[in-house]
This record gives sequence, C-alpha cells and structure tokens, in this order.
Amino acid sequence: MAMWGLLFAQDKGPGYLSNSTEAQRIEDLLSFYGLTKWGFVVYRCTYGDDERWAQFMARLNTHRDAVLRAFYHKPELVESYDWNVHEDPSLEGATKDEVRRRFRQWVTTTSQMEIPGGLEDFKKAAIMRENPRYNYCVHVDLDAMDSVMQQPAGAIGLDCPVSGYVNLVRADRGWDLPDFDRFDWASHESLKAAEAEKQERNEEEDGDEYEDEEEYEDEDEYEDEYDKGEPEIEGSRLTDVGWLMVCAGSLVPETFAALIRSFVWDIKYRRPPKVMEL
Repeated sequence: MAMWGLLFAQDKGPGYLSNSTEAQRIEDLLSFYGLTKWGFVVYRCTYGDDERWAQFMARLNTHRDAVLRAFYHKPELVESYDWNVHEDPSLEGATKDEVRRRFRQWVTTTSQMEIPGGLEDFKKAAIMRENPRYNYCVHVDLDAMDSVMQQPAGAIGLDCPVSGYVNLVRADRGWDLPDFDRFDWASHESLKAAEAEKQERNEEEDGDEYEDEEEYEDEDEYEDEYDKGEPEIEGSRLTDVGWLMVCAGSLVPETFAALIRSFVWDIKYRRPPKVMEL
C-alpha cells in the first residue's frame, strides 16, 4: 500500500518522510508522474500599480531561488517552478470563492495540457489528488501584497526569509461546501426557523414518549452544518472557511511539499486572521 495513501511514495520505505527533504519529495512526485512543472497557481486580485506587483513577485522569486539553490541545492526545481499568474482586472477585490471557481475551471481544462500523454490509467487516477498544484491556489489581494512589500528587497535571502503572507485557497474535491460569497443567509435562516418550529410541534406532540427531558433535548437539538457561530468571513461562519493565510517565507517549498499529504490542511489550519506556519 502506498505510504500515507500516496501512490508516488509506495516504494520509498517506512523512513521516507524522516529521511527525505521537502525538495526531494517534490522531485519524486514530478519524476513518478513525468511532470515538468510544479508550483502554486497565483491569482492577482489587486490592480492599479503594475510596478508594485512586479516587485512583489520579484520578492517571492528571490526567496524561492535562495531556498532551493542555496539550502536544498536543487537548481533544477527553480527552473521547473511555474507560478502561472492569472491576471484579469475583473479579479480586483475578488473573494476566495470566486478564485476557487476560476481555479477549478483551470484545473479541469487548461491544466490538462501539463499531464504527460500516455500516462498509465492508475497514475491518471491519482495525479490530480496527490499534486498540490491542482488542489490549492494562491490569492493575492492588496493586504497580502502590502505585507510582503514591507520588507526591503535587498534584505531577502537564505538567512532572511521574505516577510508577510499570501492567501492559500483550498479547492480539492473534498471541499464541497457552498460558495458563501453567494450564499443566501436570509433564506437559510427562514428555513432554519421553519425547521425549529416544526421540531417544537413534534416535541409537544411526542414529548410524553420521553421520560428523560435532557436526553430528549440532546437527541433533537438542531445542528446547523453551515453556521458554527464563528465571526463571518466573506459570508462563511464555519471554523474552516476554505482558505488560510500562510507565511510567504514558507510557501515554497515547505507548504507545497506538506500539502502533498492532504490531511496536513486540517492539522495546520488557522482561521484568518491567524497565519499558518509550518
């Protein structure tokens, strides 16, 4: 059986995780599936200053190059890294749900050109699941860009990681919740109220069947799967809002390599405005 359910690691042995680096795991992933590109797709959601955007991307690239070349000694991973920046002025101020919708469309269409022809069927079934490139994307709004730009460009290096954060959006098949930026909370609340009223009538009619009132209340308590009582973020009241803020300095390669194992999202998740660190 593949290690951690990962097909590409099936022959790596029990010590693979502790004996390999993040860069090595990425190399093994690319090699197993015959891929020539890796990295997070980026959605630019702030416009009006192209020069500042170019400087922002330069900072990310400077940090990436320093870490992969000087620390991991993997210059080939620098050459194969592809941000695939999506720029469209209509994305100005876009929500994370909007970016997820666009990213998923890219995954099911254009991204397929990255998949090698003649790939075995069993690999085709696993590649989209195991490769973070097709399950997570980066959303950059003005706040995220400004956080990275606070650090002088010349200060970035192996001993001084890039500062700030970017937004990382989850878009794997396991994320099947509504797009809360379009969610009709008024209708939802009306339905919830109607359900509560119906439940109250049932309690009045059937209450004598329960000897223990506390047990009765526990069994019939209404649970709202979409409202966990959290402060609303872009329409979501869930604990996991489907995106997080991740340190720009750990985005590449640490975060990418970590998310090869999808359960890491749940373990490391921090609800915004907290920032996830690896």
